[in-house]
Amino acid sequence: MRIKIVMKSENGNLQVPINYNHIIQALLLSWINDKEYREFIHNEGYKYENKNYKLFTFSKLYGLYRYNKNDQKIIFNGDVTLIVSCVEDIFMQYLINTCILSNMPIKILNQQVIIKSVSIVNEKIHQGNISFLSPCTVYSTIYNNGKKQTYYYEPIEKEFSDLIKQNLISKYKAYYGQEPSDSSFSIKLLNEKSYKKIITKYKDSYIIIAYDGCFQITGSMELIKIGYDSGLGSKNSQGFGEFKFI
Repeated sequence: MRIKIVMKSENGNLQVPINYNHIIQALLLSWINDKEYREFIHNEGYKYENKNYKLFTFSKLYGLYRYNKNDQKIIFNGDVTLIVSCVEDIFMQYLINTCILSNMPIKILNQQVIIKSVSIVNEKIHQGNISFLSPCTVYSTIYNNGKKQTYYYEPIEKEFSDLIKQNLISKYKAYYGQEPSDSSFSIKLLNEKSYKKIITKYKDSYIIIAYDGCFQITGSMELIKIGYDSGLGSKNSQGFGEFKFI
């Protein structure tokens, strides 16, 4: 399920740091008023083998903005749009019920925010061309001279598609408890010169390298669907890998 949230700060100028993923993640989790479910999503998620999958993701913030280079803040002028996706409808129901129906005051970094609208996104899920609403990251842990390092794959590398496919199969098994009936999947660039590297500093503690651009996805509708709802690649619950069809 996918929803679009349109909001606006009370004074019309919402200010966020350039690396704001963790702020949006914390905001969404705070809207889940069921403590047990919130802790399950935040701390555990759905397990397969030795990995946990939260199975939700969200987009970048969209709207008219300017960048203040001095304090490295993005200042949105007017409406700000956020797209949230999750495999479980109940996750969305908590968000809608808490921030809309209960009229709970919303604050982002001590700024009063007005929720103008929340709507369900009805989009036909299919094989075809996509663009990312939040950049996609794929990585492996490697050892270099005995030291553990994180290697982030570029879209031009074969491992980029292979690891996304493996990740989708694992998410499917974690949620449904069984193999998908069709495990075929591939993702490839529409133009090898058109992708963009995005570097995000998460919580001022570590760097995440991700990529933006236009791609073509083909294969199992089961895997495409779970990728649409939970994100492609890794670190989805931190705001990576959400896509739309183009």
